[in-house]
Amino acid sequence: MRINSFGFRHRPGVAGDLVVDLRDHFSDPLDDLALRELTGHDDRVRAHVLGTPGITDLLDAMTPPVLVLAHVARRPIEVGFGCGGGRHRAPVAARELGARLRRAGLRVVVDDLDLHRPVLPSPRR
Repeated sequence: MRINSFGFRHRPGVAGDLVVDLRDHFSDPLDDLALRELTGHDDRVRAHVLGTPGITDLLDAMTPPVLVLAHVARRPIEVGFGCGGGRHRAPVAARELGARLRRAGLRVVVDDLDLHRPVLPSPRR
């Protein structure tokens, strides 16, 4: 199975069996200037994102149905996580779900589609 992280500001969306929009529900590390230029692969960003209320609840709730879908699907499934720029929240969520699914025995590829792209200004600023 494949898990993609992406930024809605770089692409309107990514097709998948399940796509989760993290923009309006979870704290954006861009609001912290010390984290702005880092990515979801940095431990400080990971701690910030996973410390956001509700994110681990979301991942806990997603893991069982994704496991079921992966086992019954007739083809490899794709899950997508999107945030504003694809550099912080989405990569953390994608990597965390990937780790959970690997521990459950699945073969998982995580692809951060927009991690290399520049930080873009938020439309709300």
